[in-house]
Amino acid sequence: MWLLSTSTLKLHGFLEPVPDYVILSHTGGAGEVSFDDIDKPHAHDMAGYRKFVAWIDTCCIDKKSSAELSEAINSINKWYWQAEICYAYLPDVAIGPDWEREFESSRWFTRGWVIRPSRRYAVEFYDQTWNLLEDMAYCLLGLLQVNMPMLYGEGHRAFHRLQLEIIQQTNEHSIFAWEPSIETSRQVTAILAPSVADITRRQIA
Repeated sequence: MWLLSTSTLKLHGFLEPVPDYVILSHTGGAGEVSFDDIDKPHAHDMAGYRKFVAWIDTCCIDKKSSAELSEAINSINKWYWQAEICYAYLPDVAIGPDWEREFESSRWFTRGWVIRPSRRYAVEFYDQTWNLLEDMAYCLLGLLQVNMPMLYGEGHRAFHRLQLEIIQQTNEHSIFAWEPSIETSRQVTAILAPSVADITRRQIA
């Protein structure tokens, strides 16, 4: 597996065990930096160069090698699952008055790309200038097709309200099958999960 050092922007190949890494889910566009481009001077001027904050398919897979490409296709789910964090980069979303509408219609959701959290954390969504989008509960509204009032500044309570809306608006009962993290397992006794990560941990275990 090839990993990209974000401090040197050099590729390094690893066999098992692979060191900790973060992974980027994105939609491709013009000017993506390939495996062959990454160590060339012109890579700095390519539009996709700014996305190198994590493992990214465009430059971490040697697509000229049929064996490596086949391995990548067969291993991509595992690579996402083993990542410490999964960042989702949405170049067509900008934080502003209409960011929720832009989020729901983002091209990222229509490209069939990997929508899968890592084993430790849920997906973190970033806008076109790498601003972390406001609240994970609000980010999930479009994905889950659930409506609820937005009350900015309420913090973790937004996710609690989201779960209540899911229960009221759907027949989905797997929401109760969550598993607390090590950090919260000693203090959580509620029937609803305190965070998105607690639900995804059980759903994809």
